[in-house]
Amino acid sequence: MVKLIAATCWATFSAVTWLLVHLVNRRVPDPYMDEKFHVAQAQAYCRGDYGYWEPKLTTPPGLYVLSTLLSAPLRWYYADPAGLWACSTTMLRYTNWLLLVALYGVAVAILRERNPGHPQRRLFFEAASIASFPVLYFVSLLFYTDAGSTFFIVLGYYLGLKRWHRLAALSCFVSLTFRQTNAVWTLLVAVNALLQEVRRTPGLPDEVRRRITAVPALSLNVYYEGIDHLVAVGRDLLAHRDVWLPHLVPYAAVEACFIVFLVLNRGIVLGDRAHHVAGLHFPQIYYCAAFLAAIMAPLLFRLQSPLGFLIYTAKYLRSTRFIGLSVLLIVGTAYSIHRFTYEHPFILADNRHYSFYVWKDIYQSHPSVRYALVPGYFFAFWLLSRVIATQQTLLWCLVYLACTALTLIPSPLFEFRYFILPFYFFRLNMPLPKVHRTAYELVWYTVVNYATLYLFLQRPFEWFQEPGVLQRFMW
Repeated sequence: MVKLIAATCWATFSAVTWLLVHLVNRRVPDPYMDEKFHVAQAQAYCRGDYGYWEPKLTTPPGLYVLSTLLSAPLRWYYADPAGLWACSTTMLRYTNWLLLVALYGVAVAILRERNPGHPQRRLFFEAASIASFPVLYFVSLLFYTDAGSTFFIVLGYYLGLKRWHRLAALSCFVSLTFRQTNAVWTLLVAVNALLQEVRRTPGLPDEVRRRITAVPALSLNVYYEGIDHLVAVGRDLLAHRDVWLPHLVPYAAVEACFIVFLVLNRGIVLGDRAHHVAGLHFPQIYYCAAFLAAIMAPLLFRLQSPLGFLIYTAKYLRSTRFIGLSVLLIVGTAYSIHRFTYEHPFILADNRHYSFYVWKDIYQSHPSVRYALVPGYFFAFWLLSRVIATQQTLLWCLVYLACTALTLIPSPLFEFRYFILPFYFFRLNMPLPKVHRTAYELVWYTVVNYATLYLFLQRPFEWFQEPGVLQRFMW
């Protein structure tokens, strides 16, 4: 009965998503926005033209290779070697449907590994909510690279949890063929693999094992104990490096391949480099924290949360060190906003993206707004840290934060899709919420997904400079 319920959850999610892809195909059969570049490249590969490269593309060819392989049986069966039907826009979109459904399964597997003893139906319900995350869910109905990028790096994370490190590294490597910045998230996969080896290898002193893998970050007073704890963990890891170091070699090989790519390519971007110049865009971290706190509000927020934040702050006001650190953080945050806020030419040139309206109606509404939001950013960080730090170690939390920063700060463009992996790694590693909280989250995501699809399909508009061409709202 339990297996039947679990299978029903997965089948329902798959069927609903398939129907939505079908709906998008009926209403928008032609490539939309960046799809035209991805579709053109995939169709070239379907024709066997592997020397062609669409100059506007900035990511590697993993999606197009995978689509070509998946379409091969259809091209053979229907005697369609050039892929006129099998590699049409409407068929190519089902590649991401398949990847999203597979991601659902991987999410279940990770939740089962991290939450032993919980009923299968509970984990399938939890995974359904996670897989419905609005940003990834929407772009998975189109032919974009995000579903493949997310699936393979999350699969690598799961394989690392199972201590199948060579397969995990291989999956991480495949994810790099969808999105180069997954090389950074491979570091988190490697650190998690390290923790798994320390956790499960017999013979280690219990105190060492506990200090490295079982001390939640929230149990430490970061201001007084955090540094001492990290020093002790570093000392333990060095003393017992034979336990974990050999298992990190496959991940190191992935990073070495990435470094070779950087040298040969003379940078991380393929194709259109002019509009993807790396810089220092520190406010990206604040945007990400605010977005994650908002999108996960049903899980994180309580009516007493603002009061709890004030009490937490007041509790430490008697500490000179805390006051000094707080002043330093506030001043540093304000300075980083003043000095490193960057308006990419794309963000105000394209009113089809929600980020356009966030920037225009909030950040550009008044010069002081971006500074007035600083307390909100601190509140968002507090909400997020109070949840993840109850279960994860300080080492894991710091590596997660570093990976998020390394992928976001160099990017000049404020783009919601860049927050997909920070969400997934956070959501899969936080404590299992109470079932009613997950239900609230799923309802919230369903409402957002409905609104997004409604605007995309039912509220098209035209640009005066392109009469007769329908434009559509999207993430």
